[in-house]
Amino acid sequence: MPPRYAYWTIVLDTGVRTSFRSATRNELVTTLHQIRRKDPKAELKWFAQGRLWESPTEAQAARVRRSTKFAKLARNPRATREVMKRKGGPSRPGRTNGKHSRNR
Repeated sequence: MPPRYAYWTIVLDTGVRTSFRSATRNELVTTLHQIRRKDPKAELKWFAQGRLWESPTEAQAARVRRSTKFAKLARNPRATREVMKRKGGPSRPGRTNGKHSRNR
């Protein structure tokens, strides 16, 4: 069975994810109630895109916001260049065919 990259999981109050995972929320509700007997701050969270979310709709809304941000950058080539600039400053011209100018 391939790993799931979007699923419901139970999170303890320390922020530690448990190994309880499910595609549907209803499958974990009884387990959550049992865990809450020992740890009352345990929560049920949605895991997607490498983050924990309150619900799948919140994760989807963030994905839409991010995609529209990059769509705006694609429409404006200058903004794309500014985003893609190197951190070390302007790019240097590369070597031309491996030939170096030497002082002799």
